Amino acid sequence: MYAPLLIPKSGSSHFHYHQIQGKHQNNRDLVVPPFILGLEFSGTVVSAPKSSRFSLGDRVFGGAQGSLAQQIAVRPTSLHHMPSSWTFADAAGLAATAPVSYGALIIRGRLKKGETVLVHAAAGGLGLMAVQIAKAMGARVVATSSEDQKLEIARRYGADDCINYRTNGQWWKEVLEKTGGDGVDVVYE
Repeated sequence: MYAPLLIPKSGSSHFHYHQIQGKHQNNRDLVVPPFILGLEFSGTVVSAPKSSRFSLGDRVFGGAQGSLAQQIAVRPTSLHHMPSSWTFADAAGLAATAPVSYGALIIRGRLKKGETVLVHAAAGGLGLMAVQIAKAMGARVVATSSEDQKLEIARRYGADDCINYRTNGQWWKEVLEKTGGDGVDVVYE
């Protein structure tokens, strides 16, 4: 039972850079090349079985291999309705990045309100999601990246302190300085 989707021009998709290089973990076990890139998507339902909870025209987002295709057939369990206030771009990055970042920070890292988290690669898809989840939890975020421009993106998404590890070869000393010598409670890398 699949609900084919059309990803409109205003729709969006997300893929992992390592997937392109054939280095993503799914390339080894679940996906054998050749395959269509893309892990997350948003779009509009163009066809669905009568028994589906989705209807023609529903705006949806989800996660499935091949989401960079113009149309994709996915299981209904891979779909979520989009709130009307969300854009396709807003929704396209949620199906995989949000659960991964939430799981790492909250479930495994046990991040709590008032703690400090160090987010490496804070301007990437997973890093930006980690910054936002940590801020929503009430944590302080120290972000690292290789470029000042990327750090500005992390700051716009909520990072409290930003460190360019390329210009600061001893970035860990700056982390200690910014935390008054206490360091961080959780590291997200």
